Amino acid sequence: MFHGTFKSSSPAVVDGVVYFSVSELSAGWLLAVDARTGSLNWTFEL
Repeated sequence: MFHGTFKSSSPAVVDGVVYFSVSELSAGWLLAVDARTGSLNWTFEL
């Protein structure tokens, strides 16, 4: 889902969900993405 030249934080994988932030796409946001499907589970504004 989020590929290319985006600068990302170091991802954390917990129970099949990848948690990370992407500065150019979502400054101030934390994203949770399903590690198997790449679908966005939720976002949270920091």
